Amino acid sequence: MEKSKLIKKVNNFLEKIVGPDDSFIDCGASFGWVCFPVASRIRMMRGKGKVVAVEADKKTFRFIQKSVKKNNFDSNFIVENLYVADSL
Repeated sequence: MEKSKLIKKVNNFLEKIVGPDDSFIDCGASFGWVCFPVASRIRMMRGKGKVVAVEADKKTFRFIQKSVKKNNFDSNFIVENLYVADSL
């Protein structure tokens, strides 16, 4: 499946299950293809939900940080520069 179609399917699914006051964690957030639409939806519904984007790559992490500020998501968005794994 083409990447853009997959992202659209994932975001359509998340629209159905993420409510305005829910928290959402995106581990391996990449460039925010999933976490930004969720944050936008929460804000649009005037919710109190939070989005946490976890990204290990420093450059991509900085990109997400800048995008959060640029899009005024500061109040409901947390960005962490971390690796996530189930074992060491």
